[in-house]
Amino acid sequence: MFERVYVEMDWHDGHPLEGIADYQGKPHYFVRKFDEASDDYKDHFELQPVDAETLSIAIAKWKIFVAWHDEYESGFAKTDTHPGQPGVNPDYELLEQKFAKRVAAAATTSIRATLTTQNVNVAKRRRYTEAGPDYRVEWTLVEAKGE
Repeated sequence: MFERVYVEMDWHDGHPLEGIADYQGKPHYFVRKFDEASDDYKDHFELQPVDAETLSIAIAKWKIFVAWHDEYESGFAKTDTHPGQPGVNPDYELLEQKFAKRVAAAATTSIRATLTTQNVNVAKRRRYTEAGPDYRVEWTLVEAKGE
């Protein structure tokens, strides 16, 4: 079953690397880590549940990004004005710090899963909206610890 993606935090080579999406109907932070030995990203993602406050922080940060991305796609903003660049957007930076602390503090459950994506907004050609990116995800469990 394909599930909602709330936010995308990193993307590489046509695939999501980090964000928040539902896993079994509940929001989870997901990240695909880089494997130095193989010089490539691992085949699986690490997932951990997030609470409502952590999700709210991530969505607030996402909305700042989407507003910038709309300006960028319209030609009114340059890459050096990306809100994730140091010193560009203090609100974004504060939200990033809060999010990182909450995710690190809550890292008790580890789920490993592979991911399949499904585009849902192809006709409109708008990759990012405040409601999330233009795809859903389907997870295949590899391993679960600490549940």
